[in-house]
Amino acid sequence: MNTSVSNTQMGAVSSDDRTKLSSLERNLLLLPLAGGLVFGLLPFLFGSAVGRLTGFPGNDAFIYRLAGAATFGYAVALIAGIRQGNWAPMRTVVIALLTFNIASIFASTLELVTGNTNILVYLIMGASILFTGIAVWLLNRHAGDERSPLDVSPWFIRFIILGTILSAAFGILPLLIPVYGAKLLGLHGTDVYLIRLAGAASLGYAVTGALGIRSGAWHERTLGMLMALIFNGFSFVASVIALFSGEPVLISIVIGAASLFVTIVGTIAYQRKGQL
Repeated sequence: MNTSVSNTQMGAVSSDDRTKLSSLERNLLLLPLAGGLVFGLLPFLFGSAVGRLTGFPGNDAFIYRLAGAATFGYAVALIAGIRQGNWAPMRTVVIALLTFNIASIFASTLELVTGNTNILVYLIMGASILFTGIAVWLLNRHAGDERSPLDVSPWFIRFIILGTILSAAFGILPLLIPVYGAKLLGLHGTDVYLIRLAGAASLGYAVTGALGIRSGAWHERTLGMLMALIFNGFSFVASVIALFSGEPVLISIVIGAASLFVTIVGTIAYQRKGQL
């Protein structure tokens, strides 16, 4: 009897521990967090100057800032998730991180195949492989965890669907047809690698949005929503800067309006815990 009770207690403790991030998991997540801060803030704050400094053409400062905004969203979500220490809300962030870095590996491979030997490509390639490994390990460790049923409103789900479609469009097109897509929007399209990385970052948001359409309680969505709010809030600021900097007006207005809408509605949804 004592052995049975002891085994039951140990099983309960083990199950409870799996809902929390271990010290090792938190420490490993500091690596993509640092990457998100560096590759998020620098392009957002300094725009195309970052490209010129690292050996790229450095045109289309707007794209640099959008890429920085998307990447910085990951860093903020990771900071909040590490502080909370709960796995359930972190799951969507890790899935986004995995998607982002797999797409980054794809973008980096294309650059290397075409003969771009810039040291930054190798650096991002190596970091993406490392972060992919961390994400896969985390998801595998918590593979038995089941998602909770929906407890958010139908209008919130419609909002998520809209955000997913927008993120997918700004993820897939830059990743696959960077030059054509950029020129179609009135941009130069010379910084192909940066455009693809921006698409890779956006694609992570799309995948997590798609996964959250059919399942997932509000408490599992908090970090994903925070990530999206940071991305769109900073994208709106980038659009305003682009308008005052003389960059193409139409795309700046379109992205600015879309990001402002998502930021406002998303903030309301966040405050109401998914009840729109």
